[in-house]
Amino acid sequence: MTVKLTYAQIRAFNAVARDGSFQKAAEDLGVTQPAITLQVRSLEDLYSVVLFMRTKGGAKLTKLGLDLFQITQSIHILETEVDELLSRQSEVLDGSIRLAAGSPQLIMPLIKKYKDKYPNVKLSLELGNYEEVSAALLQNRVDVALLDGPMDNERFYSQLYLQQELVVVVSTTHSFAKKQSLHPDDMINQTILIRGDGSYTQKTMDEWFSRARITPTSTLQLSSRDAIIEAAANGMGVGFVFDKEVGNDPRIRKVALSGRTTRCDESLVCLKSQYRRNTIKALYNLIPKKPV
Repeated sequence: MTVKLTYAQIRAFNAVARDGSFQKAAEDLGVTQPAITLQVRSLEDLYSVVLFMRTKGGAKLTKLGLDLFQITQSIHILETEVDELLSRQSEVLDGSIRLAAGSPQLIMPLIKKYKDKYPNVKLSLELGNYEEVSAALLQNRVDVALLDGPMDNERFYSQLYLQQELVVVVSTTHSFAKKQSLHPDDMINQTILIRGDGSYTQKTMDEWFSRARITPTSTLQLSSRDAIIEAAANGMGVGFVFDKEVGNDPRIRKVALSGRTTRCDESLVCLKSQYRRNTIKALYNLIPKKPV
């Protein structure tokens, strides 16, 4: 008798691949870890393959595992849609949405508005740079993301959320604090606070300097937007951030940039297959018709 592949095996594999851990996968599926391990092991034994490299920190996909994960990602989406359809009562939305963004400042107002209207929906927020967030979206580790810059992936459904401008942030004691705008030439003798982490902010700043054919000679690399703002507040250099992510820190001043526009479009993005979910449609419906 031929042994056949089962849905339970694929479901278990997909959960481990998505969570990167047998324990987390078991918690997500509401079963024991040995049950998950048994399903994945039986799948590997059935085809005499290795899908995961087991490590102390969890489970890492092999090349074959990555290929299989690309095929099975839709299982989680399908299960979520079925669960939302069958568990929805009256007009109350149930379910969950995993969100991701580059910073909490921009997306928090939307999260608050959503929670006020749909308190039964569970929300979670993951933070990362542009590359990390877009990768999480493509790998179905998050459901919806706030991404900056142009959307050129045909798998994405996106809607403009807001627009903002790249600005310089400096300490209130800095000589730039009293200026109306700044040119790349003004930066020649300044220490530039940079991200260098694949962020859209960093790419936009680099383009601004590149158009003027200027390369900063003195830089200080920091790991996050908050670190750049804190360094600028302490007089350690000149930072570049998008204006609506600065906040109201009294220690710093925002100064506009001269030259060609450095506007950034922030869009709420999900996979097109995810947009069918009622919980996600409801999130998009809360976006103002005219972005601020």
